[in-house]
Amino acid sequence: MESSSPSPWRWIVWLSLDAPLVALFWTFAWGRQLTGAAFHPPAVLVGLAIWLGYVADRLLDVKRYDGEGPESARHAFYQRHERTWWRIWIAGVGLEFVLALCWLDGAMWLRGVLLALLAAAYALSLSWWQGWTRLYYKRVAVALLFAAGVVVFLPWQIETLHAWLCMALLALINLVQVTSWQAQSRRLVWFGVQFVLATGVMQLAMLDWTPHLRVGLLVAALSMMLLQLWKPPETEMDRLLPDACLMLGGLIAWLG
Repeated sequence: MESSSPSPWRWIVWLSLDAPLVALFWTFAWGRQLTGAAFHPPAVLVGLAIWLGYVADRLLDVKRYDGEGPESARHAFYQRHERTWWRIWIAGVGLEFVLALCWLDGAMWLRGVLLALLAAAYALSLSWWQGWTRLYYKRVAVALLFAAGVVVFLPWQIETLHAWLCMALLALINLVQVTSWQAQSRRLVWFGVQFVLATGVMQLAMLDWTPHLRVGLLVAALSMMLLQLWKPPETEMDRLLPDACLMLGGLIAWLG
């Protein structure tokens, strides 16, 4: 296990801020595309909900160790401060509820509840899904749920389905990159998988969308693929670098 004293950039991963920031930027970007508004308030709810989901996932992972050593330094961090994190998580759920009361109408509430039920079903399913397939099931499910979270509060139209597909493909490219670095083998195979997924993103990017959104999608997909040229980085950077590519693409799509 790596050192217990994180460098500054590791705090982004240790505090589970990377995925929520990605979701925040892309929800703003899609909100601008589909509603014309540069600031889409429900995006804050999306970012907070995804943060709560990731924190809960790591706390549940800690529960599974049953006295065994945690698999990474970030899990050890959550294990050392488990009670504090549960308190923070409960406070976060309360804040999410209050903000939802302020910003969501009845239809949006229903969408949020349905997505929360799907996330809960996913969390429960992890308790009986065992073996090597558990990792792949977990990552595909996370990609689909993450993409659904990004678009759940956007206007429901055919473009929203396209946005969901784009985000699911980008999330899968991200997770394939992390898996490739962690496996440290068959990198050509992983690159081939990324190429197929990125081709889907490029096809969708050719739809009638704003130029900055197209550029953001292409930057996110291609920059993650280029990471295959790097040797596997030190622990935590293998997650932060692909997420940074998604953040950059999201910022371009939103503010470009």
